Amino acid sequence: MTNDDILLHVHDLTIGYRDPGGDDILSANINFQLRGGELVCLIGPNGAGKSTLLRTLTGLHKRMAGSIYLSDIELRDYSPHQLAQHISVVLTEPIIIHNMTAYEVVSLGRHPFTNWLGQLTDSDHHIIQSALDAMDAAALAHRQINQLSDGERQKIMVARALAQEPKIMVLDEPTAFLDFPNRVEILSMLRQLATQHRQAILLSTHDLNLALNIADNVLMLDNDGQLFVGAPEDLVLSGKFEQTFVQNDKLQFNPLEGTFSIRFHNGHHFSIHTDHELLRVWTAKAIQRLGYSVSDDANATRITVNYHENKPRWQIQTEQTTHTFTSIYDLIHYCRYVVRKHLPEA
Repeated sequence: MTNDDILLHVHDLTIGYRDPGGDDILSANINFQLRGGELVCLIGPNGAGKSTLLRTLTGLHKRMAGSIYLSDIELRDYSPHQLAQHISVVLTEPIIIHNMTAYEVVSLGRHPFTNWLGQLTDSDHHIIQSALDAMDAAALAHRQINQLSDGERQKIMVARALAQEPKIMVLDEPTAFLDFPNRVEILSMLRQLATQHRQAILLSTHDLNLALNIADNVLMLDNDGQLFVGAPEDLVLSGKFEQTFVQNDKLQFNPLEGTFSIRFHNGHHFSIHTDHELLRVWTAKAIQRLGYSVSDDANATRITVNYHENKPRWQIQTEQTTHTFTSIYDLIHYCRYVVRKHLPEA
């Protein structure tokens, strides 16, 4: 990788708000680069300054100090019209548009390149269609934008940004209003766009699990306004990820799996015995959700789980009998009974 890949270079940037009563600095000494072909996720706690940083990078908010270079030219040296030819923006607020088709909305992305009449050429129409195709939204082209679902509408807004043919796409919480399947679909498409078009795509998100799994690079703002930059794995291995997001003893982060869970323990231990990893993992999750721990302690209540006639079967052995269950729901109901009644093996 060479410096030719660098599309945006941020040096000693300070972001915040000017106020007659005193400046409100959200973050200072910000330094990072955006490279073509990378999907970059901006993460951090609420109020850390993520939206302010994105707006500053796109010229929508005035910086307090520092430099921003777009293709080796200071950002402030671009006119708004020129800037729109290099950076496209999708903001978090849902845009209310009436009496326009999805195709017409996507065509708005060509306005930085059209004449003063806004006339679209054959080339413009080709680019619009390509943007729709890239977002798997061609079938939506002639539908009214206000009649689309949230997921469909967000595809169109990203297609509009893509139609600008930008070097950099900046998206503020692009999946905030979407369910999980639509979040995954949108982020997967953005990652593919970054790779295929050699664009730098920067997006903010509160979905930490997805960010860990899909980002090439992560910008992480902590509660003190300090910015950490690195691959998701770098931030996990350094401990910075856990330090930023685990702020109390009710939440825990599993660095081996890259997942968060609620931490609480009711003082009882279960051991799980099985040859099937999938059964072990999901049985353990159910047990831990109750606040019980899973361990190899010889005194722990033993749960044996295996397949019987191609169906999972859980068993707990007591002094009197073996209790058998065919669902995790029934198992955990009984586990509550085991703890409540203080059976001998408990």
